[in-house]
Amino acid sequence: GSEMCIRDSFKVRAVSSRALGAMVRGMGEASVGENLLPWLMQTLTSETSSVDRSGAAQGLAEVVAALGVEKMHKTMPEIIKTAERADIAPHVKDGYILMFIYMPSAFPEEFTQYIGQIINPILKALADENEYVRDTALRAGQRIVNLYAESAITLLLPELEKGLFDDNWRIRFSSVQLLGDLLFRVSGVSGKMSTQTASEDDNFGTEQSHKAIIRHLGIERRNRVLAGLYMGRSDVSLMVRQAALHVWKVVVTNTPRTLREILPTLFSLLLGCLASKSYDKRQVAARTLGDLVRKLGERVLPEIIPILEKGLDSDQSDQRQGVCIGLSEIMASTSRDMVLSFVNSLVPTVRKALSDPLPES
Repeated sequence: GSEMCIRDSFKVRAVSSRALGAMVRGMGEASVGENLLPWLMQTLTSETSSVDRSGAAQGLAEVVAALGVEKMHKTMPEIIKTAERADIAPHVKDGYILMFIYMPSAFPEEFTQYIGQIINPILKALADENEYVRDTALRAGQRIVNLYAESAITLLLPELEKGLFDDNWRIRFSSVQLLGDLLFRVSGVSGKMSTQTASEDDNFGTEQSHKAIIRHLGIERRNRVLAGLYMGRSDVSLMVRQAALHVWKVVVTNTPRTLREILPTLFSLLLGCLASKSYDKRQVAARTLGDLVRKLGERVLPEIIPILEKGLDSDQSDQRQGVCIGLSEIMASTSRDMVLSFVNSLVPTVRKALSDPLPES
């Protein structure tokens, strides 16, 4: 009977899962565990149907809830370990990631300790080549963010921040989406509003949302997150650019003011990317520099040029090359008058770059 129920609609699956839990509570693990748990585990990784996998995940969560918190602590490490493996079939990965959607409902508080460990497998699954695995991972990520945005912010944010700079564009894209969900949640704004028609520099954030984000994240982390998002606006992937621009417009009140507030943090991230071995990262950093000069004008050049000059002294050829890409972007984004007013700083820097021993610079 329970097998047929689990294959039915979402509502029926939810009800039958609860019935399973009630049955286990009433009869104890010894009476039902011998057949039920192995069957649920087998169905969780069923190759035939995502509905079967989803139903089994719901059922398992309810059964584990009925068996108590110790059973959850025994089960979770195994689930996380398997979900992280790169050598498992997509349908197996899908089943284990589904557990991250249903288990928090069974143990809302106790589950908090696993958040730092599950964000990484979720982000990896978000880059999976199978669409159904990516969909499940996104649902799992959104579920965790919605449930724990405020209580587990220190566990969630470091992984999402790292994801913003991942080499895989899908992970950058999903990290922007989930970061957006988290920021919308803590700031009380709706991410569902359309920012399509607005110009790139329009902002929808309010003073209240600005203060709420600082209150929940603290200044330093807020600066890092917004600097990462701002760089996402110049990403080499169109989808990342669009997602980052949408989140930025929704949560930021005033772009020039925010940029000035986050400038030191943004510079240090840009320098890291200009020195990266990844060509894409160097490109993104250079484009962001050009964008900064366009947004903030000549006021920002006295701060940028000395930092770039220092970068030319680096013994890493990647960093020197990154600085040159940045310089060319700045020249392209700067009016002739502005170049003339900074001629004393720019010319020696460019001359130094021209005499670099590395031809690519």
